[in-house]
Amino acid sequence: MAMWRHQLRVPGVALLVTLLAFGGARAAGSAAIANAPPSPETLSVTGFGWGHNRGLSQWGSLGYAVDHGWTYSQILDHYYSNTDAGTSDAETIRVRLTEWDDIGVTVSHPDGITVDGTEIAALAVRVTPTGSGYQIETAPNCSGAWTVAATSARPVTLDPGDTEPLVTCSAGGTLRWYRGRVVVTRGTDNEVRTVNHVGVDDYLRGVVPRESPASWGDQGEGAGMHALRAQSVAARSYALSEHRYSYAETCDTTSCQVYGGHAYQFPDQARAELEHPNTDQAVADTSGEIRVDTESGMSARTEFSASTGGATLDADFPAVVDAGDHTGSNPVHQWTHQIRTTSIEAAWPEIGDFTGAHVTERTGVGHSGGPAVTIRIEGSAGRLDVSAASFRSRLRHHGACTDPEVSTGCIKSVYVFLGAESEHIDDTPPGGLTVGDRGTVIVVPAPVDESAPVEPPPAEAAPPRADTKPSIRSVADRRTVPAGVSNGGDGWVWLATADGDVIEINGAPDHGDVAGLPLNAPMIDIAARADGTGFWLVAADGGVFSFGTCRFHGSTGGRAVSAPVVGMASTPSGKGYWLVSADGEVYPFGDADHHGSMAGVPLNKPMIGMVSSPSGQGYLTFASDGGVFAFGDAAFKGSTGGARLDSPAVDVRAHPDGRGYWIVTEKGSVHAFAVDDLGDLSTKRLTTPVVGFAVTPDGAGYQILQADGDLWSFGSAR
Repeated sequence: MAMWRHQLRVPGVALLVTLLAFGGARAAGSAAIANAPPSPETLSVTGFGWGHNRGLSQWGSLGYAVDHGWTYSQILDHYYSNTDAGTSDAETIRVRLTEWDDIGVTVSHPDGITVDGTEIAALAVRVTPTGSGYQIETAPNCSGAWTVAATSARPVTLDPGDTEPLVTCSAGGTLRWYRGRVVVTRGTDNEVRTVNHVGVDDYLRGVVPRESPASWGDQGEGAGMHALRAQSVAARSYALSEHRYSYAETCDTTSCQVYGGHAYQFPDQARAELEHPNTDQAVADTSGEIRVDTESGMSARTEFSASTGGATLDADFPAVVDAGDHTGSNPVHQWTHQIRTTSIEAAWPEIGDFTGAHVTERTGVGHSGGPAVTIRIEGSAGRLDVSAASFRSRLRHHGACTDPEVSTGCIKSVYVFLGAESEHIDDTPPGGLTVGDRGTVIVVPAPVDESAPVEPPPAEAAPPRADTKPSIRSVADRRTVPAGVSNGGDGWVWLATADGDVIEINGAPDHGDVAGLPLNAPMIDIAARADGTGFWLVAADGGVFSFGTCRFHGSTGGRAVSAPVVGMASTPSGKGYWLVSADGEVYPFGDADHHGSMAGVPLNKPMIGMVSSPSGQGYLTFASDGGVFAFGDAAFKGSTGGARLDSPAVDVRAHPDGRGYWIVTEKGSVHAFAVDDLGDLSTKRLTTPVVGFAVTPDGAGYQILQADGDLWSFGSAR
């Protein structure tokens, strides 16, 4: 029986202004390095810009407008050189209001509300889902008391009584004003959604000032308005290129474009206006204008980010030199941070002790060779070539930086220079630049050792490092702990932390995470598809976050649940899932059917998780005393309920073919029912409790995760 231990050291998290998913590490060899130099404690990283470097730079737009005298049309032609100016006759856009997912909506209006074309006297209306229909209630205000007024089998449309916006009233007391109509409807998987049907320009009035500061319009004696006009066209084109759902084109979060409506008011605070005269004017000045893809003739998906640092990347739009980004007021054009090398070792433990890193490939567009493409990381156990995007993605957290004041992302872009490379930077702004100019293409790779890499020994021959205790708490200011672990694909492993970070192990692809985003509740589990193409994260309030090929089918996030959610199971099709709460209630979504639950039944101990039956027509729920409860066609294979465990059960997983299941306890004991017992940690003296358990796609191995980040592998797991 094989048992291996992985060392995981994970940095803390912080919010990035621009969040987009990045790819994982590129394939690379690993070579043993004889007489490796001592590991330095930090790596100096000098970088340029902030964001993904694709398409328009917001700071660059300001620089071109104020410093270079460009019009917004010239700015757009430069950043989106394979598009043409065009127009759209779209009058309205449908925006998913994610706060109200699965719960309907509560709205108010001082002059009354029109419901499905019928004006009612009440000043507040609440619409909630009931089975396949909706219940409509009325009240004098959002506080109640509520009276059932009608039911409907069709989507419910709420219109304001006049031109004043509708107000949505959240359970926590926050008010938001929205122009247009609010519709409660269902998607193709019967998920309940609340959608704002709003005029395109009214939508942009709520978007543009949240993307570019409205005050820019006052700079350069009004020249800055061209930056706001460019942002308006880019935001309009991006929104109209979206077709995300059957019920809406776009959403209101950073996954789409941030949209908060007309205004908002938090409890006990003054109302805050989100619209501004400058951005209102920029939207009006460009009304109907979009960028059109030259090949398809469709609205282009015009991405943008805060700052490129001096050059964009060659993606959907050709790479160009960005002289505008050099504008003097840009606070992120150039920056330098010291990265803890322990964070690099935690992100790529296969290198051993970190000894150095350098850029081996650049794009060739921009000063000093342009943004990095490939970075070589070297250590006592080998070397690894990774994409610059992966380098940024894995080390983006503020915990990777030695400066405690850095709280908005440590590595802000892929335009980076490592260590002594910063001595060769020439950031002189280019002169005589024309629209669409790609600049002088000069590839400036760092010197590399091109000797043939030595194949690394097989994992079985690689003992744990004796000089370091594997721990997830290697970063001093680490504030969260692991929440769960999941397996999929070719031995890939994903570890989720309570704050929404996801750590990729064994070369697992980076599908994304929610690290740095404000969460209503901590994460409690992660569930990956067997083929490794995506996963779901689930929070204690039942909030569900989907990544890769996994689709969102609904959640209990934002609505009251009877007890904290403790587990999740996907249907075999991947088109639905169940959530289970500590009191035994089961919440189905998508194609998952409800087959019963232990809600209302006295339990000896709380629930800890659940698994699906092979057909998806049943499931099992599990309690912390090892009790097992079968519903639908799920087969009961045994339990430890009533027996004395060495510690409470904390997690459960089923064999992929459904033949049986494993239950793991806090002290690492594994109890196997109709499946192979591949070993456990019951004989180990663990210093931290077990918090997670994952089974390989072939069912011939599993992994046990401790709260300090130690990951123990058994059988075929690695």
